Amino acid sequence: DEIAILTAPSAARRCELAGIERELQPLRGIRRIEPPAAIEGGDVLRIQRTLLVGLSSRTNRQGIDALTRIVHPCGYRVITVPVEHCLHLKSACTAALDGTLLVNPRWIDTSALREFELVMTPHDEPQAANLLRLGKRIWLPAGYPKTTAVIRGLGLSVETLDLSEFAKAEGSITCMSLFA
Repeated sequence: DEIAILTAPSAARRCELAGIERELQPLRGIRRIEPPAAIEGGDVLRIQRTLLVGLSSRTNRQGIDALTRIVHPCGYRVITVPVEHCLHLKSACTAALDGTLLVNPRWIDTSALREFELVMTPHDEPQAANLLRLGKRIWLPAGYPKTTAVIRGLGLSVETLDLSEFAKAEGSITCMSLFA
């Protein structure tokens, strides 16, 4: 909440930064992460004052270290989560509640997540771990009835959206969401 951080995304997405910076400048102070550090928003999951950051093909150790230097003075801590078999952390791990994560343990190393309650995606719904929480309502891609039932079992309201075309490129609900 204290600052806006412009990440260092892959080369294909760097052209987006100038337009984003123009929009954010009136709202908050801006800090930048510069190459060779690499970090993408899909690898950063905020849970209160903790940032889970995926070490992935799109986010490197230098990016995580740069982010840590920026957020630590603001009272945030960073937990690195190795990502093994997907593009971003949020492809395999999102927060259903502040202390409860929906995870696909086959795609990430969950050992860094010991302080959280882990709810596993069903084996036959591996792409279902990417959900979006807005208050007590959860938005989940359609086509994952078992995961939808698990999330409803946590006492949460679930809405589904057909994102099947986006899923073909590993896009999901958090990839297409912007919060103001």
